[in-house]
Amino acid sequence: PYTGPPLRSRQRVDWTVRVWDETGAASEYAPGAWWEMGLLDPDDWQAAWIAPAERSPTPSAVSYLHTTIRLDASPTQARAYASALGLYELRCNGAKVGDGYLAPGWTDYNSRLHYQVLDLTDLLVAGDNHIEAVLADGWYAGWVGFVGQREHYGDTPQLLVQIETETAAGREVHSTGPEWHAGRGPIRTSDMLLGEVHDHRSAVDATAPVRLTDGTAARRLVSPGPPVRMLTELAPVSITDMGGGTHRIDLGQNMVGWLRLSLRGAPGATVTVRHAEILDADGSLYTENLRAAAATDSYVLASASAEICEPVFTFHGFRYAEVSGYDGTLSTDDVVGVVIGSDVPQAGTFACSNDRVNQLHSNIVWSARGNFLEVPTDCPQRDERLGWTGDAQVFVETACYITDAAAFYTKWLRDLVDAQSEDGGFPDVAPRIVDPADGAAGWADAGTIVPAVVAHRYGDLDLLIAAYPAMRAWVNYVHDANPGLLWLERRNNDMGDWLNVDAETDKDLIATAFFAHSTRRTAQAAATLGRVDDAVALHALADRIGEAFRAAYLLDGGRLKTETQSGYALALRFGLIPPADVSDATDNLVADIEAHNGHLTTGFLGVNHLLPALSLGGRHDVAYRLLLTGTYPSWLYSVEHGATTIWERWDGWTADGGFQNAGMNSFNHYAFGAVGEWLYRTAAGIGFDADVYGCRMLDIAPEPCDALEWVEATYNSVLGPIRSRWQRDGDAVTLDVDVPVGAEARVHLSTGIVRVGSGRHRFDAAS
Repeated sequence: PYTGPPLRSRQRVDWTVRVWDETGAASEYAPGAWWEMGLLDPDDWQAAWIAPAERSPTPSAVSYLHTTIRLDASPTQARAYASALGLYELRCNGAKVGDGYLAPGWTDYNSRLHYQVLDLTDLLVAGDNHIEAVLADGWYAGWVGFVGQREHYGDTPQLLVQIETETAAGREVHSTGPEWHAGRGPIRTSDMLLGEVHDHRSAVDATAPVRLTDGTAARRLVSPGPPVRMLTELAPVSITDMGGGTHRIDLGQNMVGWLRLSLRGAPGATVTVRHAEILDADGSLYTENLRAAAATDSYVLASASAEICEPVFTFHGFRYAEVSGYDGTLSTDDVVGVVIGSDVPQAGTFACSNDRVNQLHSNIVWSARGNFLEVPTDCPQRDERLGWTGDAQVFVETACYITDAAAFYTKWLRDLVDAQSEDGGFPDVAPRIVDPADGAAGWADAGTIVPAVVAHRYGDLDLLIAAYPAMRAWVNYVHDANPGLLWLERRNNDMGDWLNVDAETDKDLIATAFFAHSTRRTAQAAATLGRVDDAVALHALADRIGEAFRAAYLLDGGRLKTETQSGYALALRFGLIPPADVSDATDNLVADIEAHNGHLTTGFLGVNHLLPALSLGGRHDVAYRLLLTGTYPSWLYSVEHGATTIWERWDGWTADGGFQNAGMNSFNHYAFGAVGEWLYRTAAGIGFDADVYGCRMLDIAPEPCDALEWVEATYNSVLGPIRSRWQRDGDAVTLDVDVPVGAEARVHLSTGIVRVGSGRHRFDAAS
């Protein structure tokens, strides 16, 4: 945390770091780094909000706004402070400024507006400089969600840009205002769900006046989250000429982004690109599950020369694409899959001796990559793409293993707090659109679970300080409606264990379990922050909720009134089963698994707790059996049938029944990928002390099994890389552990616990 003197707008701060060893000797300083402050005072802003004077009658029309600024000399430094209500792309002298996409991102534009600080130093020259901004609807005014509604925040995209240049003569400011002009250009229309239309014959004609608008009174903040960027590019694994000017492209991976095409054709020819995640039985694109999302881009060609065709303000979830209306021959040199998403670095790697499990891990990573786009979305392909809170809390532990998600969740947690109702209710989706109701049990509880997990993993107490009032308000919200401590009232949408497999868990039981869990999480946060009175009161409340839970739902012999895998998993994982009954409850959970022929039945709220609950009760053998099962329903069933991302439902497609109901059947939906937590924590053994923040105390406790010869995982923590690898050689097991500087580890062996410091360590006979 920064503890220096107060900082000023635009201030550049140079910094470096050194470390001291155990003798007190200091290292050399590291190479220097720097950061630069944004605009901290509202009075720093001189720019005015602008929009085209005349609103286009064409739905989803894209506007081009421009001005010319004249400089007497090339600048020594130039910055653009830019934002929009809608989406913008800033261009300077014909070049795109920065490497981000879909700026300024998605927030509740009535509460908080993000802006970007863009470097124009090398793009501006002495003399006239052409500044152009392209403006589209985006989340602000476009189609978002599944209720057939657009204009959730407003009907007119608007632009705000302030360019500041430094030359020998001093600082100059050039801002959006009445001297700008507006018009149309090659991008004719754009919508995130419908797609984009380009006419390459159209030059930019931006000569019409602009008007000053009211913009928004929301707080202006530099985005704390990572920008949306191009993450990688994919080459097609096959291109099939279907005849009649149609080609089918297979990228080999379900991804999020778009196609970049190099096309040559007759001037005026229209080439259409449709997208799909999967093929139908007849080999055609399966698009029913997209619902109202057209997911179609089209390009009108301008000449017979090669033209690059790709969208700017939309994205699609797809593996397959159909290019129609093209008379030429498409080769792999003409097609690139452009993968975009919030630039969240991958932090974890996992591998083992079973290739199917390795593919499962790859599917988890790709689903996170595809759904971490400004907010943690539920799916990237259909007419939804919302920040569902239930999915987020289910997956957050896994996300913090496979990615460096600190900045991403910091941004989204602000969305979540912005969306909290005045009486403390968190929503089902954040930002809160589509459904104005407060959230359901297991969904709205993301407001306590996600900040607790993220603050613990990254050692970010500032995040916890910011989130704590909202966490406490949520616990009060539920408690006020349920003084009897069973969560029976005010459960709102009450979705229960969503998408379970014929095993309905009592919704009262689920809700009360989450009430206890959220209260306990909040109590632990209070204790960490030194709020002693709050911590004592909340722990006592959590204890009473646990007593009420046991009185209502727990029978003799560790049996639950509703005997389902999710019910047992939640009760065991949330500490609601008395220690004396844990063994019996675990046996009852195992019995239910056996009754389902060794298969899982959990839905969204139980899936991330199932294997950890079995391991908590010492039944690692059953956990491994569930993990390695390849028949339906199981994690590996989709892998066996070619999945490259996690499916929304266990039965998204089955050999017996084909496709599930297209009304809700995403093939890129990360919730069931929450098994990743168990892969890292138990199979590989990288765990963390619950009471020590920032990965400073590791619990290395792998659980080898006979079905795997080896497992290895690495996690690039805030302190540095952590590695755990075990390998079986007959009856012997060798364990290799890397502990980063600043951390200690308790290594759990069959012979006991060994405590080690930083460095590389090897242990034999670890089974």
